[in-house]
Amino acid sequence: MDIIVRKIKDEDFPSVFQLASECFKYHLSPLRENINLEKARKNYLRDLELVKQNLPVRNNSYFLIAESSDGKLLGFLLMATDVTESTTGIEQAWIFDFAIGESYWDSEVPHKLLARAESIAMRKGLRHIAIQITCFHEKALNFLKSRNYEEERKRMYKKFPFESNKEKERKEIIKALEGIKFKIKFPLK
Repeated sequence: MDIIVRKIKDEDFPSVFQLASECFKYHLSPLRENINLEKARKNYLRDLELVKQNLPVRNNSYFLIAESSDGKLLGFLLMATDVTESTTGIEQAWIFDFAIGESYWDSEVPHKLLARAESIAMRKGLRHIAIQITCFHEKALNFLKSRNYEEERKRMYKKFPFESNKEKERKEIIKALEGIKFKIKFPLK
């Protein structure tokens, strides 16, 4: 299959939003419970819409798409080349989004998209490129490792115990009743 990697055009966005709707699940951590998937999908698409609106004025942002020779969208990558790593102050490229159609992860599609992004970053004189993905996206992790990307940081997560309002009220009633003696006669009439 011939794969074309190019900058996005306005007419590409409907296909990008469709692929994003299918791929947003990889941005979600399975550790998080009670996720409203529809709300998460809408938030993700809202963010992409903001990118679309701001792209014309962001000279150091690159929204690349990979498509087949017949124009089918296979994946996309969004990167900025004007990012400064907060701790070290080192300038780097940052990949904000990297979405590949499910059946194309084992093809040349992710390789060509990433190679194009790396080429842009190197032409800009940058020596570093970074991306953040969830640790549960095995295909992306394995792919990035095959391209010599290394784990740099780990983000930790802890879930606090949650009590519903009914559970809290029940405990408050039990506590309030502690020490009170009730006189109950049996049989109740």
